[in-house]
Amino acid sequence: MGVPVLFPGACPQLAKYFVVESDIPKDTDGDSLPDCWEDGTLWDDGLPGINYSGVWPEPDANGKFPATLRDVTLCVETNGTSGFQAEECASKTQKDIFVEVDFMQFHRPDPVAIGNVVTAFANAPAPTANQPAYPGPIRLHVQIDEQIPHTTATALIPCTPAPALGDATFDGLKTQFFGTQAERSIPNGTNAKALASHYALFVHNQPGTGNTSSGCSEVGGNDFMVSLGSWGIVTVGGVSHNVGTTDQQAGTFMHELGHNLGLRHGGDSNSNCKPNYQSVMNYTLQFSNTITARPLDYSRLTLATLNEASLVETTGVGAAPAALFTGKVAFGPQAGIPSKAVVATVNADDSIDWNRNGTVSATPVARDLNNLGIASCPALPGTFPANAEILTGFNDWISLDFNFRGSLDFAGGATSSIDENIVEITLPEALSLSRDVIDIKPADPNNTIGRGAATTIEVAMFSRRDDHGLLEFDARNLDPATIVLRGTGNATWTLPVKRNTQGKFQCSMRDVNHDGAADLVCQFDFAKNTVSVGDKSAVLEATTFDGTYDFHASDSIRVMP
Repeated sequence: MGVPVLFPGACPQLAKYFVVESDIPKDTDGDSLPDCWEDGTLWDDGLPGINYSGVWPEPDANGKFPATLRDVTLCVETNGTSGFQAEECASKTQKDIFVEVDFMQFHRPDPVAIGNVVTAFANAPAPTANQPAYPGPIRLHVQIDEQIPHTTATALIPCTPAPALGDATFDGLKTQFFGTQAERSIPNGTNAKALASHYALFVHNQPGTGNTSSGCSEVGGNDFMVSLGSWGIVTVGGVSHNVGTTDQQAGTFMHELGHNLGLRHGGDSNSNCKPNYQSVMNYTLQFSNTITARPLDYSRLTLATLNEASLVETTGVGAAPAALFTGKVAFGPQAGIPSKAVVATVNADDSIDWNRNGTVSATPVARDLNNLGIASCPALPGTFPANAEILTGFNDWISLDFNFRGSLDFAGGATSSIDENIVEITLPEALSLSRDVIDIKPADPNNTIGRGAATTIEVAMFSRRDDHGLLEFDARNLDPATIVLRGTGNATWTLPVKRNTQGKFQCSMRDVNHDGAADLVCQFDFAKNTVSVGDKSAVLEATTFDGTYDFHASDSIRVMP
């Protein structure tokens, strides 16, 4: 059939696979996977895939090529059935994204978390008359492949520190484990797969003492990793491990994949924590409970530009409450007043009381909206004085870049598109942003815990009201069986809620902070020497009975001999 026009993975020289009167491979659905890769009718077994060499013999009498010529099959089995179903394979009429995931011991991705991300892509907005660029629905094919050797830290430079002796490197692991064992046994199996598939690693942590960064990703590239080894505790094989909750895994996976698809923390920039950017890429919305509940989603519309020096309260973010994730927006506290982020309900007329004085004013006001008191919010320290940044909205879904082969990072070992000095959200930052609150030993302002003898202490988990005084979170919905209290930093202790001799959890409900809402108060048994003199704080984690909300809060402790 002659010399193929493009290498590698070139299409056979059939007119149906090329743009008319050109040598440009046709991509009907616009997912950067050429039609010839996604057309199962090209092969005698009906499955789509790639011939890496790009050299094609004559087809058989039915116009098909032998599957033995194919170096990789673009299908991922997810239904548990024998043979591939149509929805498990690439299609030239619907956008597809492929991701292979390898994982370290105990860090096998939660199938519910991955399923939630797959659903989020399936629910991507479809083209409309007003917005023909919407890409949905998108079929996300996630291949959970194999367990790799466990190391405490894995480096993906430059978004992580350099590896120390004994640390793993992303590139080293990818060289060894990318592709299934079967694909690695084929001379061009992994080369062909690399043309179409992202690669993700679920690892423990990143290099550096106390580094709790949640992940790392190439912007517009094909590699990313999830590193939740200091995050939520989950029972794996009957033993508790820090691997991240379902929500943390889903939010981080979709966030890091979003970077691969060209998104930054502000959409088209790294201006983070913008109230007019409603996306899982925004640190205030990476997790469903950090500041306010949210759907797992990228932004679906470009909200109004906000000038921090001249905020118009009557127009808010330029959208009605129903157009926003939850009808609410989060922004920074008043300058000079240490506090949690403000979560404001958008009024029915689209207005927002930016300065929180109780009235909506026609006179512009000023506020440093995206300064939430952590290193990444604002994301551009020193660039703008307080109340002087221009915050732009961004529509993620219409801006996704599917072609990682055009990235400088496509070559193995290249990570040039990673934004230097932009560290993904850490556990302390997430706790700082979280509006969940606990009080260790409510009757003791110093939260004193003695280490010289066994002791039992109480911890209060507070319910929370919204800015209209309505109950926003009811702590009584927390499942005591999921509650754990653990030390931070170098502390390794983890405690469940105390049970009585009948096995019942020792918890009560009372209004500890006198706000009119009942709080949940549980007891914890500390054995002698559980805590150390150097312990400064503790974290409490829990999940509601219905599994829809992860509670995370911290409080200081004072350890006495």
